[in-house]
Amino acid sequence: MDKKNKLDMFREYGERIRTAPEQKIIRGIDSIRWSFRIFYGNHIELIRVLKVLEDRPESIKLWDVKKRGELDKVFEEIGRLLFNYLAAAFMLIDHTRRYVDKMQGGAKHSAFKAKYKKEVRERFTDNENHQIAKGLRNYIQHRNLPAVGSRLIYTQEAGLSKTFGIPIDSLLVWDGWSPLARKKLGAMGESFKIRAFVEEYFGDVEAFHKWLWKKQVEMYGEDIERLNKLKDEARKFAKDAGIITKEEFEGWPVQVI
Repeated sequence: MDKKNKLDMFREYGERIRTAPEQKIIRGIDSIRWSFRIFYGNHIELIRVLKVLEDRPESIKLWDVKKRGELDKVFEEIGRLLFNYLAAAFMLIDHTRRYVDKMQGGAKHSAFKAKYKKEVRERFTDNENHQIAKGLRNYIQHRNLPAVGSRLIYTQEAGLSKTFGIPIDSLLVWDGWSPLARKKLGAMGESFKIRAFVEEYFGDVEAFHKWLWKKQVEMYGEDIERLNKLKDEARKFAKDAGIITKEEFEGWPVQVI
């Protein structure tokens, strides 16, 4: 086979991969991956800042009365990052809902759809953390930026601890909380501790998406494997035909999952 025919066949492989019906599944799954990565990135960014401020001893200099302006900027930055975190969480929720409605909306997936709705209800609708997240996002979006503040506590046993939070009384004056969220906020004491809530809620969302991901692999594993085999075939042809080098062959990603 001459070089022209080899290239033509390789292009044909590329077209078969590009137009494969399995690509619809991959695009849908990738859209949820992308949304989760954005949520994860906002989570990491907020937690990184809070860890530096709360855990590193040298951050205590921010509480010097001469640096009050700098501390105020820190409060504003934490509020901004908190809003980004919540906005990304609810973008992920919207994208996930649309994905499931589109990909598993037919009768074929009715059993999964029923299980999905049950999981959403138990993990989110009836979940205090989710109700607080929903209320806090609406509070920031429609009412005001949260009054982020800090507390310094010293004990002989633990030494000095620093926490960033929002005064509970400043939140409870708003009448937009669900009964579930209001009840938990009322039980938190004087301050809504941002870091503890963000980490806990991220764990809830991550656990749900691990469950959802497992179900997608169960439903579409054969489709994905079929596409992967076609890609493997294309790679092998390209390598054997001398179209790509050994290094390119080894570095060419093929596995969808």
